[in-house]
Amino acid sequence: MSFVSVSNLCKQFGRETVLRGLDLEVASGEIVALLGPSGCGKTTTLRCIAGLEQPDSGRIVVGDRVMCDIAAGILVPPEQRAIGMMFQSYAVWPHLSVFENVAYGLRVKGLREAEIAAQVEQALTTVGLNHLASRYPSTLSGGQQQRVALARSLAAGPTLLLMDEPLSNLDLKLRERMRLELRDLLKELGQTAIYVTHDQADAMVMADRLVLMNEGEIAEVGAPRDVYNHPKTAFGSDFLGSTNLLDFNAMQDDGARIFGCLAQGRLLQVAKSAGGLRYAIRPEHIAVGRESLPQWQANVLKGSVHKAVFLGNVSYYKVDCDGLMLLVQGQSEDFAVGDPLVLHLPPDWLQPVL
Repeated sequence: MSFVSVSNLCKQFGRETVLRGLDLEVASGEIVALLGPSGCGKTTTLRCIAGLEQPDSGRIVVGDRVMCDIAAGILVPPEQRAIGMMFQSYAVWPHLSVFENVAYGLRVKGLREAEIAAQVEQALTTVGLNHLASRYPSTLSGGQQQRVALARSLAAGPTLLLMDEPLSNLDLKLRERMRLELRDLLKELGQTAIYVTHDQADAMVMADRLVLMNEGEIAEVGAPRDVYNHPKTAFGSDFLGSTNLLDFNAMQDDGARIFGCLAQGRLLQVAKSAGGLRYAIRPEHIAVGRESLPQWQANVLKGSVHKAVFLGNVSYYKVDCDGLMLLVQGQSEDFAVGDPLVLHLPPDWLQPVL
């Protein structure tokens, strides 16, 4: 049973169509990440759910409340939706203490001081900032300010938490730590959340389910591992991580095996056919060495290093296999430009994509 249901959501800004009949379901306690390039509609989707944008058509249900149904003339104001939202800029007020930042929304709701104090203390304790209640934002680190924004969102007891790039202003090391802490906290609270980002690592770590968006539509949906390892579209394969896209001229089936024919006349065995001619394989799924190994039974190609890029824990090599350029990943190997190499493309990792 879905806790959040978005149906046929459409939104235009002038002549530009930003959302094209988007459908989205989120289960109770689930963290869903909307991932995609800039301009794909992920933040607009979030703002429509929050009530900060009015869609041109569509229906939004949170829990058992219809928040928006354009056809029926229903549009609940954002302040009445009981939805919390974290913004990219944190939006903490510099002239208010940590306590008052978190208490602000509760005061607007007209709660009694005793209730405000109790809820603020609980929220600050949850995010580990109760000892900094009297401090001001200018004296806090970026990670601490981000947790103030989270405490403010949680203090009002939201039924749904929306997060729009909340970690993008943090440095890399802090960001890596905070996304783990944020996921652990949301899971501990059982909080239903939708997380918007264009950062693939944030999405992969945070999400129970990944929603990959492109040009106002959903391109792929699934667990992060499934979407990464078994993409259904060329866009999904290319946007999420690195990939090699192979366009075959024709497919051949000898009854026991399926082959794709490349422009160079080379045949590559694939595990399955989806009726199309485009396949993808990720760099880390291609085995690479200076010599062929006995277990490499099919799809063994010879080539030479065209370009090498060192990234610390891994290296990437662009290998020229008689005109077929393939990107491969190495870990302990150290190959130089011009080195002859042998590649093995396992048939099971050649994925058909649309």
